[in-house]
Amino acid sequence: MKKSVLLYAAALGVGSIFSACGTKNTNEFADETVTPGDTIFASPGLTVFTAYATDDDGEVSSLIVRNTPNASDTTEIEGYYTGIKADSLNVKLYFGVDTATYVLATLPEEIKPVEQFALKGALKVDEDKTVKTDVAAATGSFDVTVYVRRHPKLDVTNFLTASLQSSFDKMFDNQSLDVVTPEMDVEQAADFLADQFEKGYKAVVADGSINFPYTYAAFYYPDYQNEEGNLVTYHLYNETFVGGAHGAENAAYVTFDTKAGKALGIEEIFTPNGFEKASELLGAKVAEASQGVFTTADLPDGITNYPSYYVNYRGKIYPRPALTGEGVVFVYQPYDISSYSSGIRYFLLPYTELEGCLNPDVVK
Repeated sequence: MKKSVLLYAAALGVGSIFSACGTKNTNEFADETVTPGDTIFASPGLTVFTAYATDDDGEVSSLIVRNTPNASDTTEIEGYYTGIKADSLNVKLYFGVDTATYVLATLPEEIKPVEQFALKGALKVDEDKTVKTDVAAATGSFDVTVYVRRHPKLDVTNFLTASLQSSFDKMFDNQSLDVVTPEMDVEQAADFLADQFEKGYKAVVADGSINFPYTYAAFYYPDYQNEEGNLVTYHLYNETFVGGAHGAENAAYVTFDTKAGKALGIEEIFTPNGFEKASELLGAKVAEASQGVFTTADLPDGITNYPSYYVNYRGKIYPRPALTGEGVVFVYQPYDISSYSSGIRYFLLPYTELEGCLNPDVVK
């Protein structure tokens, strides 16, 4: 799996672009060009920095742990993450509101954050395809990784497959491509869209519209489940590139009532008075993040990208709230409250600040 992600300087104190990578042996780095990236921790006896190692597969990402000027140990990172920090004992990888922690002294050769993020027992659906064309510079990359629970109601699966389709549609909105159907499960939908990606990409290259790579990537996993087991929260992340200065990315946390088979909204999670308080708390966070450009939690009308990631409450548009182990999370997409370079913004309202605000019939 290859993917570029932005390290948010404002939140993490470092800023750079580097890519997630697949399985490699540490010893292979002797045959590669390794370029040091950001130094994320330095002490008299230890330095940890990111590195770009270029080989036949292109650009990959790694952590170099160096304890002498001439010796280093390289750890590959597989999967998606939005930031990285290190201290004298640990390396921490961030994705949304999740954190995976690894002890520096015992770093494995390859680390997979999703193994710490995703709920145990989820079925992994992994679909990837490389599409080559007659144009040397035009090679398409399709990559879907979904960890999914077996849910009693098909509506949950439909939401996940519809999200895949919505992200996919942004790439080929002028092409006559087939769409996923309600009876498809996630694995069937991913396989189906891989074929549609190949068809659509070859068509736009053949008609001379483009001569550069297209990239489609999606990464979903169940992140949280309540004690009763009927409420499950998924983290959804999508990324596409169709040329230009940068790609497009979006993400959401969505809590499903798996018995009813539906995604929860504001009415289900909060009481009316409770959401009034929550929206004030969230609005203050939004104002701080946007440097006062936006001062409320709601968004302007006209939100059209990924409509299922938003909800309409009393005539106003808000990000769909979701339950996590620590609190309720709201996710704002790039451009919602700040520039693309600010990335996806995740705001967590801790349960300690929401006492009396949550709907007791749903959130127990």
